Amino acid sequence: MSYQSLERAGLIEPYRVSQTEIKGLLEVARRDVKTARELTNIDLDWALIVAYNGALQAGLALMYAKGYRPRGPDRHKTVIRFLRSTLDPLFKPKLNRLDRVRKKRHQAVYRMAGAVSEREAKGTIEFAEEFVALLADLI
Repeated sequence: MSYQSLERAGLIEPYRVSQTEIKGLLEVARRDVKTARELTNIDLDWALIVAYNGALQAGLALMYAKGYRPRGPDRHKTVIRFLRSTLDPLFKPKLNRLDRVRKKRHQAVYRMAGAVSEREAKGTIEFAEEFVALLADLI
């Protein structure tokens, strides 16, 4: 899917931000990954949630760098759809994983406490750390 089709669907809109704001989002992403690591000893659900947020913020930073932002409901899904249209097909497994983590995050936030295992939380943190670094390099 191209940028134009996402724009026509009302999911994204042109948006200009400064390099300082983009760098700030990447710092938030890195902070979240660090915080998630610390949370593994406190709450595994929140460790996964915060790690996911770090990865999502890096995706949003890439959107901003490309001159767009998400619109309307389901902004998390829109960021992932934008990344699918932007990134090399080699990123497909990573984006599939990000989408699975998005769903798990939703479950942990809204449906069931204790939904996340230690293995899931730690694996998500490692994934988020790598994903943030990869997108930061692209930006």
